[in-house]
Amino acid sequence: MAAVQISAKYTLTGPDGTTVVFSDQSDANFVGMLTDVAGIDSPEVRESADDLTQQDGGIHGAFYYGRRPITLTGILLNPSSATDRNARQNKLSQASNAMRSDSVLSWTLEDGTPQQAVVRRQQPLRISGTWQKTFQLGLVAADPRIYGALHTSTVNTAATTSAAGRTYNKSYNIAYAASAPLGQLLVTNAGNAQMFPVLRVYGPGNNPKVYNFTTGQVIALTYSLSAGDWLTIDTLNRTVLLNDSSSRYSAVDFLNTTWWGLAPGVNDLRIAFDTFVSGSSLRVDWRDAWL
Repeated sequence: MAAVQISAKYTLTGPDGTTVVFSDQSDANFVGMLTDVAGIDSPEVRESADDLTQQDGGIHGAFYYGRRPITLTGILLNPSSATDRNARQNKLSQASNAMRSDSVLSWTLEDGTPQQAVVRRQQPLRISGTWQKTFQLGLVAADPRIYGALHTSTVNTAATTSAAGRTYNKSYNIAYAASAPLGQLLVTNAGNAQMFPVLRVYGPGNNPKVYNFTTGQVIALTYSLSAGDWLTIDTLNRTVLLNDSSSRYSAVDFLNTTWWGLAPGVNDLRIAFDTFVSGSSLRVDWRDAWL
């Protein structure tokens, strides 16, 4: 699970960029001290179960994690004036005004590990008291995972070569299963949960395939990429975009594709094309993930 540390510095950045800071009075965006943080420890659980007919107990299907509610409780500590107190309230309300787009709640653990959750306001912001007011802010993350810092790594297609297949020193009019040029990346997910990365495949090349050899799965596309073009594969939301603009979801080879994620620990990733030209590559964007 993600570690719960109330004394950590928490930062909430709203959809419009408004930022508030909790538990660090030296920060210019400080609004108050947290007295409780609920929901960092674990997300909700979605059950799949039925009762046994005329028997004790039941039958379990697959269980899933649900959304992650997070509640921040605290004090608008020691305002210098009524104007200061009111400004803090307004700023907290604005940073948490995430209704149709997201806020980001981020914090750093005592060991230096950064973590974050993408959230929206789930409950009304409640502020009570007289001079030194208390507040309670109910948020919810659609994604049950807690994430670490963003990592990026890139490899060219011809960085390594697989050992499969055979090559011949004579040309034939029949295509043999020659070895496919591969680029290899070793990607580490330092969390305890599966994480779904964003993959960017850059041309030129035909019919790219992105393998996770650690999980034994592949995302296969039937598409010809020109030089300067790329496909962005969002493995969590299962989308494919050309140059981050137009959908190419129809390029997915569904019979041979599994929308894989990064397992905890080291993942052996490979990029391959049926045919390619120098300059083709794979970029992977990922974060460590915890449940």
